Amino acid sequence: MCEPCREDRRAAKKARHRQRREAGLCVRCSVPAPGGKAHCDVCAAERNKRRRRDKEAKRASDRRRYEFRRARGECTRCGQPANGAAECQVCRDAARARYHSRRAAGQCVSCRAPTFDGAALCAPCSVARAERRNREAEYAARRRRYADRRANHKCVDCSTPSAGAARCDSCARRHAEGSGAYRGIPVWDPTWTVVELATGQEHGPFDSEADVALCLAFERLSRDEVEIVSDVSPMALLTAHPWE
Repeated sequence: MCEPCREDRRAAKKARHRQRREAGLCVRCSVPAPGGKAHCDVCAAERNKRRRRDKEAKRASDRRRYEFRRARGECTRCGQPANGAAECQVCRDAARARYHSRRAAGQCVSCRAPTFDGAALCAPCSVARAERRNREAEYAARRRRYADRRANHKCVDCSTPSAGAARCDSCARRHAEGSGAYRGIPVWDPTWTVVELATGQEHGPFDSEADVALCLAFERLSRDEVEIVSDVSPMALLTAHPWE
């Protein structure tokens, strides 16, 4: 079909999709969809079966659609104007909200499966992403973005005006504080250990000097009968508190 007819058909399909989703109906056959899903059980099973059968064809179709929309300056997800970006602001905000909600729930940001130790991706999705990842292309894209933002006097991290510097004040501070030279060795809270001089028995460690006093009272030990060992750094006496 011609381009105007294709646009009319695409707009009608999007309107029908939106109306059925708002009404809680299957977007394909218009029967009630359980749990606010886009498809009923029958259409979802058919759709999954078709996806498994035609994975390579679907990937090729997705790539063609992506390139077509990028060439026209449209959002690669919804087809709306994106002002030169890959996605429009609405899709970026939705993706960001979906990412943070799944991370907060301890779910994989890709497939919503449970993750381990607060990771963003589950093990299968991590392996799949590592296999698809093209580091050379990523590095080339980062270099292009860096050069473009530097030429426009923008922060290379957040793209805000930076008055000619590579990074704005907040990003420069975060970048410096994230370096190993800045952090150094962490300062742990001190502990105390009570050692009986007569027997060599150790009590503790304790988190405060008040706990040491309670230990001496409970064990009926005098200060002359014990040695109190602390792991406080000698340099700690020469440093100021973090809030000063």
